[in-house]
Amino acid sequence: MKLIARGSCEPNGAQDQSVLGQAMQSGLATATASAAVVAWRGASEGSTVFGPINAVTHCLWPRRAFGETRFSPRFTLAGLAIHQASAAFWAALFEVITHALHEAPIAPIL
Repeated sequence: MKLIARGSCEPNGAQDQSVLGQAMQSGLATATASAAVVAWRGASEGSTVFGPINAVTHCLWPRRAFGETRFSPRFTLAGLAIHQASAAFWAALFEVITHALHEAPIAPIL
């Protein structure tokens, strides 16, 4: 029985993705899914779909970010970029740790 490695369509990982490639793929998927959820929750809780994404920019514009509830290139696009960068960072950290654990030899139990 041949095993298919993670991130590969070829048996035994013949075309396995790099750790960075896996991180970008999972980071993009995670950021897209979580942005959709926060947009939905923002609309269902009395704000707009853009409000929660715009609020992320409070680190750049602390006085205006929380009040921006409409689409704005300044707030919405910056918020999406921050959101994506954050997801990519955590995905990269996860992929590096899991790759290191997968590659590390297992110590014998005494």
